[in-house]
Amino acid sequence: MSGLNGKVAVITGAGSGIGLSLARALAAQGCKLVLADVRADAVTSVCESLANGGAEAVAYGCDISQQASVEALADGAWERFGQVDLVFCNAGVMPPNAPFLDADENSARWVFEINYFGTRTTAQIFGARLIAQGAPAQLIITGSENSLCVPAPLMADYNASKHAVHGLADMIRREMPDFIAVRLACPGIVKTCLPATVALRPARFGGPVEDPFGGDMPLGMNPDDVARHIVSQLDTDAFYLLTHHCVRYMVVERYQELLHAFDAQTSADDGSDEIDTRKLMAGMAPAY
Repeated sequence: MSGLNGKVAVITGAGSGIGLSLARALAAQGCKLVLADVRADAVTSVCESLANGGAEAVAYGCDISQQASVEALADGAWERFGQVDLVFCNAGVMPPNAPFLDADENSARWVFEINYFGTRTTAQIFGARLIAQGAPAQLIITGSENSLCVPAPLMADYNASKHAVHGLADMIRREMPDFIAVRLACPGIVKTCLPATVALRPARFGGPVEDPFGGDMPLGMNPDDVARHIVSQLDTDAFYLLTHHCVRYMVVERYQELLHAFDAQTSADDGSDEIDTRKLMAGMAPAY
């Protein structure tokens, strides 16, 4: 995709944090914006601010855990602009930190409902429409350093949800036609109000919880820097969009441990190469 001026970008979770910063960065490149957030008032405020700066933007209240809400977002995007070029599946939540044995199952189900199933719903609905549109487009999914490794304790369910997002994105990119690029953004700590999303937990998952930080994370990378990097990679062939060099050593540790286990427990002459799943299933990807 060459040049962003005039392209139409849909961003979920655009009311704050990385989503808000993506909206700013894309507006600066001349994109037309469809901004969505479960907090309709927050995303409306963002939209008005960007419009005052000259951007063409429209806001939608959207709950990505509800298929009908995501369908309505897609309907609105195409009705307003006639096309969509970039879809940022960015909305996400973080449950209260807790040791795994004490972690609340309601919170676990909620974080998967948003981080995995909400991302899945958004990618599926928009992915089908992007294929039908038939023009070069991009699907950018927000993962985390927690998609790649285990950076911190007390986050078992969040970490598991982001590992699931990694697997989802990696599968989607292998099934999408060549004219649709799929990317996975995996930032480390970012100075956003992600922990405050506990205040948005619905009653069916146990209801709101007090924000542990009373606002933004006390430390982390500036979300504007994260967004600018993500946008800078949209004209490359990168699948992984990485912002924090400090995550690298944890990825190396994981894969060194894996390779050591393979070398210690398997061998090239153990017969398993005859049942290589990738080779056995080659050519079975859908022909969209």
